[in-house]
Amino acid sequence: MPIPYERFKYIYPQRPSNSVPPSLLGFYERKGWVAQIKKNGTNSVIFQSPDGKLNPMGRHNNPHKQWEFSSKSRKSFDRVSNGSWNVFNAELLHSKTPHIKDTNYLHDLLVYRGEFLLDVPYYERYKQLVELFEDYVTDETNHYYILNDNTWIAKNQTKGFKALFKSLDNAEDEGLVIKNLKATCQSRLASVKCRKPHKNYSF
Repeated sequence: MPIPYERFKYIYPQRPSNSVPPSLLGFYERKGWVAQIKKNGTNSVIFQSPDGKLNPMGRHNNPHKQWEFSSKSRKSFDRVSNGSWNVFNAELLHSKTPHIKDTNYLHDLLVYRGEFLLDVPYYERYKQLVELFEDYVTDETNHYYILNDNTWIAKNQTKGFKALFKSLDNAEDEGLVIKNLKATCQSRLASVKCRKPHKNYSF
């Protein structure tokens, strides 16, 4: 039975539990997991209230101190406001990248139409996330769907994990997050990370 989400309550986002070397990427690919490009951003949980108000929070239940939504970065969220609570998980690209600002890189949906999705497998949450915004996709790259210059959705990659990892040459690409499509947010092992070596990366 769905659990209602009827008022603001902070939700701690699911994060990769382990770091793995590139040599194990083929193992997870064969298991049927998916890969997403991990951007060098700030983990952000975006709470959208029934009246459409947006409240972005950091992963430690903390407000963002150096950023707030602009008319451009909130446009895609305004389009899908539906009179109920929605909660999104994203990487905020703003303070850690010199050339990308005021941009949300969405990768998960935690509440939709006032119902918790924490016990829903990732493949269903991701499907709902993409379907919610699909009418507003203006373009895409190999790595993400583009809603506008300020809102992107991570793409699931199903094959070629090692080649994908080796190809990462954008400054904002930290590495890969490998996700178990069948895992819920409460699963013990829902995702792992594979990171490019860099002194400034902290995930």
